[in-house]
Amino acid sequence: MSIKVNLDTFIPQMDTPEKVYQLFESLGYKVLDPSLKTSPSVYNLPRKEAQSIDKIFAISNYERRFQILLFKLKREDKEAIRNIPERILREVDFPFIIFTPDFKTYTFTLVEKVREGPGEFKRKLTKLVVDKDNPYHTDKEIISNFILEQPLTSSKALYDIVKNAMSVERVTKKFFEEYKAVFFELRGRFVKQIKDQKSAHEFTQQLLNRIMFLYFISKKRWIGESDKFLKEFWETYNKHQTGKDTFYEEWLDVLFFEAFNNKFFPKSYFPKEINSALQLAPYLNGGLFSKHKIDSLPIEISDKDFLQIYNFFNRYNFTIREDLPLEKEVAVDPEMIGKVYESLVNLSETSDERGDAGIFYTPRSEIDFMCRSALVEYFYKHLGPTPAKDDIYKLVFAKSETKQEEAIEKLKIAGVWPNLIEDTLDDLTVVDPTVGSGSFLVGMLQILTSLYKLVYKDSGKKLEDFEIKKQIIGRSLYGVDVMEWAVHVCELRLWLQLIVEADIPLEERKTSPLLPNLSFKIRPGDSLVQEIGSVNLSELGRKALNPVIKRKITTLKQAKYDYFYNNRSSKFYQSEDLLKQEELLVFQMIIDERIHQLKKEIIALENNGKQKSMFLPGMEQEENQKSLLEDADKKSISEKQEEIERLVELRRNLKQNKPFVWDIDFVEIFSDPEEAGFDIVIGNPPYVRQEKIANPILAKEKITTENKRLYKEKLVNSVLNKYPWIKKLDKKSDLYVYFYFHGFSLLNNLGTLCYITSNSWLDVGYGKNLQEFLLKHVPVYAIYDNQAKRSFESADINTIILLAGAPTSQENTYSGEKIKFVMFKKPFEEVVNIKNLLTIEDSLQVISNPDFRVFPISQYELLKDGWEYPESASEQQIETFSMSIGGYSDNKWGAKYLRAPDIYFTILKKGGVLTNVSGYEEHVTERERVRLTPLKMIADVHRGFTTGANEFFYLEDITDSLS
Repeated sequence: MSIKVNLDTFIPQMDTPEKVYQLFESLGYKVLDPSLKTSPSVYNLPRKEAQSIDKIFAISNYERRFQILLFKLKREDKEAIRNIPERILREVDFPFIIFTPDFKTYTFTLVEKVREGPGEFKRKLTKLVVDKDNPYHTDKEIISNFILEQPLTSSKALYDIVKNAMSVERVTKKFFEEYKAVFFELRGRFVKQIKDQKSAHEFTQQLLNRIMFLYFISKKRWIGESDKFLKEFWETYNKHQTGKDTFYEEWLDVLFFEAFNNKFFPKSYFPKEINSALQLAPYLNGGLFSKHKIDSLPIEISDKDFLQIYNFFNRYNFTIREDLPLEKEVAVDPEMIGKVYESLVNLSETSDERGDAGIFYTPRSEIDFMCRSALVEYFYKHLGPTPAKDDIYKLVFAKSETKQEEAIEKLKIAGVWPNLIEDTLDDLTVVDPTVGSGSFLVGMLQILTSLYKLVYKDSGKKLEDFEIKKQIIGRSLYGVDVMEWAVHVCELRLWLQLIVEADIPLEERKTSPLLPNLSFKIRPGDSLVQEIGSVNLSELGRKALNPVIKRKITTLKQAKYDYFYNNRSSKFYQSEDLLKQEELLVFQMIIDERIHQLKKEIIALENNGKQKSMFLPGMEQEENQKSLLEDADKKSISEKQEEIERLVELRRNLKQNKPFVWDIDFVEIFSDPEEAGFDIVIGNPPYVRQEKIANPILAKEKITTENKRLYKEKLVNSVLNKYPWIKKLDKKSDLYVYFYFHGFSLLNNLGTLCYITSNSWLDVGYGKNLQEFLLKHVPVYAIYDNQAKRSFESADINTIILLAGAPTSQENTYSGEKIKFVMFKKPFEEVVNIKNLLTIEDSLQVISNPDFRVFPISQYELLKDGWEYPESASEQQIETFSMSIGGYSDNKWGAKYLRAPDIYFTILKKGGVLTNVSGYEEHVTERERVRLTPLKMIADVHRGFTTGANEFFYLEDITDSLS
């Protein structure tokens, strides 16, 4: 069946209810009489929502289960669009609702039930906003996909047609493919001009990022009071151009580097309306529209090049509001920048093939779960045991106002709401050491904003969203990434988050820098290796500092604060270079202090030898002194002198080559030895196999076997320097393993780490070091897996989420702690709810139900289970688990506690190996108990042959060894 109307001409004329009926009739739906109207009472709508409605039209009604409804609202009302569908869903199984305040703008709204728990459901909205006067190509394409190819009567089938048409994932995938096609065509042309693939790659990324930002910022109508400014800018150029191929150089460059930096002066070749628009353009300070080295490349961008970009972006509707887990818009939102980042960063700079960056975009549902889980731990550590952890869960994970209010009442009784909660929020610091496009920081920002709004509602503070978010970013959020362009993408997303709800007067937008300066919050650098030459800089700033340096650090903290907030009274106002010099000065002072301390220690060692020589008469003083400097002292003096030499060389090279150093670049976090570190370390470390690990700063053509080996040595040494008690680290470890060790080192004493990574370390040999480190030194709260949904759909990687506390140098501090191995059996959005999370939190035994399985086991038991003894070990040593002999061997955590089928636990229960099992209620006879014995108790169990052929086992014939 074909559509009976031409959407190109019909949609612009769709200005009455009758035209909406006609649209759906032309798509093959049975429509009702337009004169028949319904009322809010039919759908039991509350008074507030009912008062927002002018009229309700019932367009279609199939079996009273699938209904297409048209709501004429009295005015534009986002809250009504959010709340009405939830009420309709209680009365209609499959509602499809169109909202309009004026028959000019339509919000097509698909409502979906998402199971939250037994008998409990959440509503999920997917929205398509259509401006009838300016419909986008994708809008028309989506509406055309509503068509019924053949008559249908099944309500579910009809609903699925609409649901598939409004698939955000389908639009996202199409955007990706078209973006990549444009990207590689442009890059190919630029490579021909400059003969440098890497630079052309980076230039193309930056160009498309800037233009994409224009589409987002236009939605605020802050440039020429138009939401389609770039379209008008381009069309005006084509009418007034004075030369060929001058749009980029004479028009777009002026917008980027003059107008957005408050440096614009009218141009004689611009018409009056363009000069006026650019004079009033917002002051977008920040890295994205600053000139970089790459902007000086001799690349010419033709009008044909820009037209290709323009035609692509103009097909899509852009929205600056990022999707929430339960509310999505079928449009390009800032999250798309992150997905494009993931898509491109994993493509080689020298080809269209997948590269070695190992970066994969984490879905929103996992990000939300991880951020909230880490926040629960943070609040409980700083406020518990009163309030109870259950109440903190209810506050942080509550998705409805009713549940939030219930949690708040409990927190009031505990005496922590709102003041103590507010203070605790104010003190929070969060870092993503592999920040990428900033997805985790954006997720955390959204959650913290909603919590602050709840607090301020009761405390009486009145702050707009813009100020709340600016405050959160300024106080709490930090990030690092080895790729500088990724840092700019992260900044861009945080800025868009800031302005999404901001209503900033024109005068303020123009005269004051609109955006906070994020260059000292989101920093480029290598999170793992922090060396210049052979000097390890990782903890230079955590040693005892003298009062002069402490005062300088206090000054630097204030300077950073002033710079972030664009404080005009500060000498660092709009002066990033000056502030970097101040940072460098602190670095130099710390080095000088360290040199001074080393010299004092050398003198003390030498004096110690001289004093000893006074008690040995009969020897020449000089010879006596030499002979009595003990070998240990001599070695110590030599090592200190070598360190001084390295530090002197470091100081000399510092101005030309200052690396990223955690303790210096975030000196406000690490300067106090008692409280040094972040409250939360969160992220998705890159997945790079050990054989592909290389210095990420090097261009691909410069990577050699030798410099890969040297970089891996530095990685290993960086971990051993952090944790001297670790004697050895497996060099076959994949890259994310190093991020685990370093992530823990960034925590303060009450900190929480939450990572999503490959699950390989749970079961392979190189995971041994990490497993042993966790069991002996770290409180591990939970390891989550999901058998229903792969987190990284674009990668052949199975993932887990680890939630854990800060490490201690003392062994077995947490041996009694229970690790919760949790396997979710349904997608995160269906099973992450308060009831399930509290059941998991309180579990003391194995529980299995349709939503999840949790296996709690103590760290002591896991350590014991993975311990290997030499053949000389006595039965008593093995029975009493003496760690004085033997050592930890790799253990199959994933296979045993996460991925094992339920029958495995049934067998363990029948064999008497597990007694604390719920959900496996088969009767176990004594006879069965005797017959089931762990194999390792009666046989020598060891690794078999690694053949690569996983379809069969190769069994060695033991008679060969007996003959």
